[in-house]
Amino acid sequence: MLKPSMQQLLQENKVLRQRVAELEQQREPPSDSTSLSHLEQAFHTLVKGMAGWTGQAYFDQIVCRLCDWFGADGVCICLFTKEGKVRGVSEVRNGRMVQESEDRIPGSLWKNIVEQGIFRYPEVADRPFADDPQLAQLGVKGLVGIAIKNMDHEMLGVIKIVSARPLHPPTHWQSILEVVVDRTAAELERLRAGRTLRERTALLDGILKSSTSVAIAATDMNLRITYYNPAAEKMFGYKAVEVIGKTVPELHVRVGMDSSRLRQVIEIVKAKGEYQYGVEQRKNGEKNYTECHIFLIVDTQGESVGFTLMAEDVSERRRAMELIVHQARFDALTELPNRRTMMERLVQALSRCRRHGHLGALVYLDLDHFKSINDSLGHAVGDGLLQSIAQCLQRASRREDTVSRVGGDEFVILFSELSDKLEAASQQAQVGVDSIRKLLSSTLHSIQGNELSTTASFGIALFPTGDETAGDILRRADTAMSRAKGMGRNELCFFLPDMQRAAERRLKLQNDLFHVLNREELHLLYQPQVDVGGRIVGMEALLRWRHPTRGLLLPHDFIPVAEDTGIIVAIGEWVLETVVSSVRELVKNSISRIAVNVSPCQFFQEDFTKGVEHLVIEADVDPSLLMLEITEGIMVHNLDDVVQKMNHLKRLGVRFSMDDFGTGYSSLSHLRHLPLDEVKIDHSFVHDIGVSLSNERLVETIISMAVHLGLDLVAEGVETAGQFDFLAGRGCKLFQGNYFSKPVTLDSIVEPLL
Repeated sequence: MLKPSMQQLLQENKVLRQRVAELEQQREPPSDSTSLSHLEQAFHTLVKGMAGWTGQAYFDQIVCRLCDWFGADGVCICLFTKEGKVRGVSEVRNGRMVQESEDRIPGSLWKNIVEQGIFRYPEVADRPFADDPQLAQLGVKGLVGIAIKNMDHEMLGVIKIVSARPLHPPTHWQSILEVVVDRTAAELERLRAGRTLRERTALLDGILKSSTSVAIAATDMNLRITYYNPAAEKMFGYKAVEVIGKTVPELHVRVGMDSSRLRQVIEIVKAKGEYQYGVEQRKNGEKNYTECHIFLIVDTQGESVGFTLMAEDVSERRRAMELIVHQARFDALTELPNRRTMMERLVQALSRCRRHGHLGALVYLDLDHFKSINDSLGHAVGDGLLQSIAQCLQRASRREDTVSRVGGDEFVILFSELSDKLEAASQQAQVGVDSIRKLLSSTLHSIQGNELSTTASFGIALFPTGDETAGDILRRADTAMSRAKGMGRNELCFFLPDMQRAAERRLKLQNDLFHVLNREELHLLYQPQVDVGGRIVGMEALLRWRHPTRGLLLPHDFIPVAEDTGIIVAIGEWVLETVVSSVRELVKNSISRIAVNVSPCQFFQEDFTKGVEHLVIEADVDPSLLMLEITEGIMVHNLDDVVQKMNHLKRLGVRFSMDDFGTGYSSLSHLRHLPLDEVKIDHSFVHDIGVSLSNERLVETIISMAVHLGLDLVAEGVETAGQFDFLAGRGCKLFQGNYFSKPVTLDSIVEPLL
């Protein structure tokens, strides 16, 4: 039996008394004092039963009181279930309480009660309840039913009063039943709300207890702990039995903590409803982070009744976020700041320099020949070298400088604050770079058993010199670095305005190159190669570009850019196709060979040999007419691969010439392994004949070497009769240059006159 609170009972009695008063005003005057007394006694009995009990005890009291008052054989309070059944909450039958039962909703009886709200069978036929076997079995001849509805007019169930004889209810029985129904509906709603609350409380408590990551504690307004989940036990080190009933300040005193901060926090929570903060601690040499949130607990009347603390250990999440941020801002290989971080610091440095009147410097450096190390020793060795170089750069830089890796083998160093004088700042930057150059060139890096040393090319851009942005400064330093690399490596170069103009022209040229084939702007000229008697024995195909705005461009104006961008491969294929298709025309003029320059980028394409073979076969020309000119630069690559490709084409009949001999990396040992047919004396050596004795001796040595190796020899760039006589007198057999003929179109070839 669930006893109600005193306040609830008083309130219910007051409501019932008001309802009785209303009925008294509505009822007809009684015929005698006995009837009035009987009605008052009935109300007294009902009110006592309704006001003194709650829960199941209330329902049991009501069915008994109604049974006595109506003089009935049975009374039942029935509820409708979601499954379409009727469940008896409380039932009295023939003076005895009946256990709870459940039946399907019968037909006409329940329909009438539900539709009419209140229904009465005062006197019926022999089988009045054929569709209700239970009523028929009881031999019911009198019945009163009234629907139970809540305040939202939702149908909850019915109260059913039955009798084995006709019922003659007392005066005002309908109004009395309405009072009973109102109280019954209220009690059912109260129990349902309580059951829902208990279910929700049990669910919430289960969730809180099952939480393994969020510590939850609750207190009353005096900070006395009333709830403490298992996660709180684990996080704070106290068992629930140790802290429940204790106040938070008591625990603070126990561990020697100052509670003054707690008092400030509680005042904030009272004013704002919540407070959030973080706690950072170091445990076992590692930082741990806890996020805490304090809430004010408010009841349904808006009164503050306590506080809730939620605390979560976010150390792993925090460390994961820190790792993500670090990876986004630092280079994974060297742990140096990456391009993004460097640019942010450059923006800050530029702002400070402008604000304080200082100058800064950005140094862009690129390692020399790093690709050769990657190609020959592998990327693992290359990565190890980059890590070692990163450490060198940090050792050689000041603490206030930023060393970053911006990609590949490129690094950037930011000198954030130098002198306020341009000349002094330039000198300081150069001194800093010189110390880095010295350390790099003198350091031997031991990587996986390989002892490696390297140099770098440096570009320096001072700032601010105007209204430039951080992006402008980076591009200027990159431009200066490219100029330094072109000066011969291991050099440094300061940015000058004309460098920027040259870089812009180069970029424009690069963009134009991507359209050069589609626009058919390339064409070939042919320069004769003659023997000692002046007879044309061969031709060299020379590439020219009819640029739409810059006019006729020679190979040295655009081939380096084409090689850097990779478009040289497509250009080289076009040149080969054009030359092979012209061979038949050249043969008509008794030309026995045609030379074509092949870029290293083109030569090292996997399908290069197959492409040449396919062209020759498709054009149905003699492969021996084709002389491919390669440069000494190919010998810095895999020599076995070079020899294999050359031998493949040699078996086909194609011949090879070493162009610009003596200007690159060749040596006698390399030349002995290459299946060459001839070498060409570079025009720079021929140009100084008659001017430099040492240069003449070098030419004599080249001629002698070619003879001993059994190679043909071509001297290119012959401009004067004196040069021709010198070369012919030393045994050179083939010549090429403007002395004999300038490059001409295919249909303009004529025999030179000697």
